[in-house]
This record gives sequence, structure tokens and C-alpha cells, in this order.
Amino acid sequence: MKKGISIFAIKIIASVTMVIDHIGAIFFNPLPDPVQSLILRGIGRIAFILYAFCLAEGFYHTHNRKKYALRLLAAAILVEPVFNTVCVSGMEKIYQSQNVIFTFFIAFCTMWIVEKIKHSERIKVKTVLIIPTVIMGMLMAEVIRTEYGCMGVGLVLVFYFLREKKVALFITAFLTYAVGVVIVNHVSELLRIYRVYLANVKKYTEMGEELLLKNTKFGWQQISSAFETTSGDIDYFLKKCIVGPIVALIIIMLYNGKKGRELPKLAFYIFYPAHLMLLHNIYWLILVLSK
Repeated sequence: MKKGISIFAIKIIASVTMVIDHIGAIFFNPLPDPVQSLILRGIGRIAFILYAFCLAEGFYHTHNRKKYALRLLAAAILVEPVFNTVCVSGMEKIYQSQNVIFTFFIAFCTMWIVEKIKHSERIKVKTVLIIPTVIMGMLMAEVIRTEYGCMGVGLVLVFYFLREKKVALFITAFLTYAVGVVIVNHVSELLRIYRVYLANVKKYTEMGEELLLKNTKFGWQQISSAFETTSGDIDYFLKKCIVGPIVALIIIMLYNGKKGRELPKLAFYIFYPAHLMLLHNIYWLILVLSK
């Protein structure tokens, strides 16, 4: 029997660390000094990387990519009400607008298109189309504001492109995640500034041209301010972008290429919204009982 970790074991580790992450986010993040949240969410950084790897592997091994893609899309749409319920209940600063399964759906479709380009006999200069396809996939995640955004799609693609090159995969995946998380935060800040700018344009348009020009400046200064590196960025990077990703990538290095045990295909899709809603309800039940 080949030693190592099966894809089933990796999914179980990803699921457990995801639950730990959400416990930290829901139960401890509201505290003034969330040390517990820092530890639990630090452990939770393992989950997304493992799931991203599982998606890339699933893309290679599935017998029907169309069904796989439709399953991801259906799951993303069905999960969204639960996801939004948690967001509306006070978790806006933790979760993005669209749930992470949308990120995986976009990544899967991007891999699918790239695969068709790579194996097309009609296309001669394949890189000319592959690069824009990858960029469009990453931008799409940012446009619809999915969890992990362009970095999430990019990480799945790293696992796709470097599947047989373990050293390059380890280094590239770590840099994609660690640097990407910080960049996504800055992109979110830039979008926030731009939304304020548009709101001001709408507001001051009705007050006259002079006030409009005076109060609606948006240029390089605003863009550069959104990407300034602060001590908070360094602190965030050291606490949340080092240990978790390294542990996750070590687990991936131990992958033995085996499927392992099997659960129904919908099991992990159901587990995601089910545990999220359960934790959310327990949290509010505790708040009610403590009053």
C-alpha cells in the first residue's frame, strides 16, 4: 500500500480546520482582544488551501466536467442564502459578498477553458490565449466579490499548472496565498475608496460644478494610498499568512495520489452551509440565554 495521505483524508482535514476557522470567526472575533480568534483562524488558514488543491485534483480525475461545474454552480447558489444570513447577522467584516464556492466555480471553468486551449489542434500560439483566460478568471472573482477573490482562483490554477512539480508548487502556492491575501485586502480598500468617490459624484452633481470638482477628486494619490504598506499589513501577514499555508502545503506534499474512502458527492457541499448555520445559531442562542 502506498504511504501518504489520500484525497479523502485531505478533505477531512480541510473540513475540520474550516470548522475551527468559523468557530474563531463567529464566537471570538467580536471580543475586544480576540486572542482565541487569532489562534483558531490561524489554524483555519489551512482549510482553503487544501480545498483549492482538492478542486484541482478533482478537475483532473472527474469523468464528467460538465456535471462537476454544474454541481459547483448549484451549490454556490443554494449556499448563498445561508451565507447572506450569516453576513446580515453581523459578520460583514469577516465574509465577502459571495461565498467561496463561487470562487471554486470560476476557477474550475477557467481550468476547463485552459485545458481546451492546450489540447486544441487549431490554436498554434496557445500562451496568447491561456494568459488572458487566467487573468479574466481572476478578475471575474474580483468583479462579483467572491471570498478569496483573484488570489483564490490563482491558487487553484497554481495547483493545476504545477501539479507534477512539487518544489515549484510549494514555493509558488505559498507566495500566491501569502502575498495574494494582502493584495486582495488592498484591492478591497481601493474598491471602497472608489465607491465613496462615486457616491460623492452623485451627491455633489446636484450642488453645482464648482462643488463637484472640489469634492470628487480621484487619481493616483487615492490609488497609491489604498496600496500603502502599513504595520497592520505586516502584522496580518506574519500572523495569518505563514504557519497555516506552510502546514497546508506540507500536507499536500504528502498526498499519495489515491482517492481513499468515498462519501456521497454532495456530502461536503452540504457540510459547508450546515455547519455554518449551526455555529451561527448556537452563537445567537448563547447571546439570548446570557441576557
